[in-house]
Amino acid sequence: MTQRLLHAAALVAGVLCLAPPAYGVPIPADTKGDVIADRAGFIPNRKHLALPGKIVAVLATDAQPVLSTGATAVRVASLRVLAVSRIDLSARREYLVLANSGATTARVTFRTATPRSEWTRLLGSPPAFSSSANGTVTVSLAPFSSALLEATRQIPVTRPAKPQVSAGPDSISEFARVSATTTAAPVTVGFALRRAGARTWTRLSSDDSPPYRTFLDPTRFKRRETVYLVAVARGLGGGTAVSAVRSFVPRR
Repeated sequence: MTQRLLHAAALVAGVLCLAPPAYGVPIPADTKGDVIADRAGFIPNRKHLALPGKIVAVLATDAQPVLSTGATAVRVASLRVLAVSRIDLSARREYLVLANSGATTARVTFRTATPRSEWTRLLGSPPAFSSSANGTVTVSLAPFSSALLEATRQIPVTRPAKPQVSAGPDSISEFARVSATTTAAPVTVGFALRRAGARTWTRLSSDDSPPYRTFLDPTRFKRRETVYLVAVARGLGGGTAVSAVRSFVPRR
């Protein structure tokens, strides 16, 4: 029992490390950064910054590098249960990291990105399950247990939806937060900024894990300076969708 408790605790600790950090890179005041001429050409083919998650990677061995470099989507985060999808974007393969820290069996239902798929157990032994036509699964987790599963089918390629961009003060820092919302399908969202009067867009950052966001340092802008923001979503098949341009004043 002690070993199982330590195992579950270690996996939960590792999953908590998977929460995406702030990927934003504030642009310099003179905008002598990476300047691009069009809005669709700046999204990278892979994530620019690897996520942590070393504890999970150790438990699952080095055979699953997606646990330290894949995109992250939190499916369930309750007092006892944590369910996280890790997605290998290049292979279009989804993995589920599950943990139950409670003393009773937990039964949870949530939506994944992989419809009509069986799930192969790589770690742990939850009862077998499969995802429905829209990707929904129902999983039972024994007390103090954890599991790692791999979808047997690839995530289908779909055209990304047009993202919606918003901007405003960040709730826990002095930065301004730029966010983008889109559909549940896995995408990588790139952000770019154009200053008033400029003809080119400057790349800010990209994010492959929801919530999609970047950050601006208001002190790098003039007071009441208006800038323009755009987001481009790239789907697993390479298709892109461009948001409407939004004006924003980072520093009042």
